[in-house]
Amino acid sequence: MKRHMWRDVIGHEDLISLLRGFIRTGKSPHALLFAGPAGVGKTMVAREFFKAVNCLQGPGDPCDSCRSCRKMNSGVHPDYVLLSPSNGRILIDEVRKVISETCLKPFEARTRFVVIEPAELMNNASANALLKTLEEPPEATLIILVSHNPSLLLSTVVSRCQILRFSPLDAADCAGGLVDQALLRLTSGTLGGLRDFDEELVLRMRTD
Repeated sequence: MKRHMWRDVIGHEDLISLLRGFIRTGKSPHALLFAGPAGVGKTMVAREFFKAVNCLQGPGDPCDSCRSCRKMNSGVHPDYVLLSPSNGRILIDEVRKVISETCLKPFEARTRFVVIEPAELMNNASANALLKTLEEPPEATLIILVSHNPSLLLSTVVSRCQILRFSPLDAADCAGGLVDQALLRLTSGTLGGLRDFDEELVLRMRTD
C-alpha cells in the first residue's frame, strides 16, 4: 500500500522530520508548543501528526485509508480533542473538562491529542488549571498548544512545553506549482489567511 507522507502540509519539512523522529524513537514530549504566525499550517500539522502517530497501518506516516485516518479526516475521531475559544476566551471550566478526560484511557488511539488553539486566549485561571497537568502529564496523552502569539502565554506554561517554531512559507516551500506565487506574496507566506478574505476580493487583488 502506498503511504502518504503528510501530503496536505506545505513546507515545514524540518519540523515534520522532527515529529517523525519522535514517532520513530517513541520518545515524544508530553507537551508541544506550536508557535508562529496565524495561517502557516500549525493546526494542520497537529492533525497530520495525530494521524501519523495513530495510523493502524503502523505509526510514522498516515495511510489515509485505515479506520483511524478516515475518522480523523472526517473530523470525528474521539481521541483528537480540539479546544478553541467560546465568546473570545478559553475558560477555566472548558480546560477542566478536557483535563478530566485525560485521566481516562484513549477510546481507540494509541495516543490521545489535546490541541488548544489559539492557546493565548486562555486567561490566567485557565492557564493555571492546565499547568498542573503539564507538570504531571497523563499517560497516552499529548498536549499541543497552538499559539499565534506565544509571548502572551504564561512563562510557566511555555517552560513545560517543547517549542516548535513555524515560519511563514517562502517560494522554496511552494516550489513545483503547488501554490500560486502571487497568492503567496499577497498573504506574506501565511496562506491560511486566505480563509478570512472575500473570494472576489482575493481574485481582484491577485489580478492587480
